[in-house]
Amino acid sequence: ALILFAFCLAVYIYANASVIVSASTNLDAIRQTNAWTDDAVREAVAQIGISVTALNVYFLLTRAIQAVCMVAVGGVIFWHRRRDWFSLYVGVLFFVFGTVSQSSVTSSVAGQPVLLAVVRTLSNAGWIGLFPLFYLFPNGRFAPGWTRWLMVFVAAFIVIIGLSQANVLQIPPVLDALMMVGAIGLFVGGLASQIYRYYRRSGAIEKQQTKWIIAAIGLFVLSIFVGLSNLLFWGPQQRGIAAELLGSIVLAPIFSLASAALPLSVGIAILRYRLWDIDVIVRRTVTYAIVSAALAVVYF
Repeated sequence: ALILFAFCLAVYIYANASVIVSASTNLDAIRQTNAWTDDAVREAVAQIGISVTALNVYFLLTRAIQAVCMVAVGGVIFWHRRRDWFSLYVGVLFFVFGTVSQSSVTSSVAGQPVLLAVVRTLSNAGWIGLFPLFYLFPNGRFAPGWTRWLMVFVAAFIVIIGLSQANVLQIPPVLDALMMVGAIGLFVGGLASQIYRYYRRSGAIEKQQTKWIIAAIGLFVLSIFVGLSNLLFWGPQQRGIAAELLGSIVLAPIFSLASAALPLSVGIAILRYRLWDIDVIVRRTVTYAIVSAALAVVYF
């Protein structure tokens, strides 16, 4: 595990150093979708009035928020609870996600086929391990027991994605849509598993641990509503690459902080630090999420 940690951290540092070195000309870190051509990105940057270098550094720092939280929490969990297999699994998962699963890492090593293959393999392995987390947390056992068979679909999903990235398989639009629906279904199933576990399987401490996950998901949902509000604010007549880029600039730290909430909440729950203080956080998070959802619906 230590060798894996060292490799992932070295690749992450190398990738970000490459972004900094080419910050004045690198448009890949600014490009939000592949549909944005280089000329379109340059025009959008000129309209906003921010240099390419400043945008590259800004997006790098905002992505680092999530990366630092995942690496730090993964390292702490591994160091303190490495004799417990579930804590070891969570620690490795967060470390991989915080480093080689970052999009900037993949683009930075694209010119090195062997390293790119290793990075993609680790990244796909991280995605394979992400979905089971919602079905295993907090005690490392599937609840209900039959949900372990859903991991077959998770493995198939990741294998198809890996073959597509290696240009071995072309995914038809219908299959692509079905895979998206399946991924959403697995996520919803994970939430249902947490609810079932909370009411039918968990003791007092495990219920408090589950509440940390609920708080993190609440913050993430809240960030989605913030993004929706931004989309509605610009309006159809004002949408364009410059407007989308400006929206991404505003939302980048919000999404990074919301994404960082998951590893932080899991880390606190596993290490059981100030465990019983979560009740207040959950109540306020749920309240704010409901209010924000209601405002977004009324505004729409």
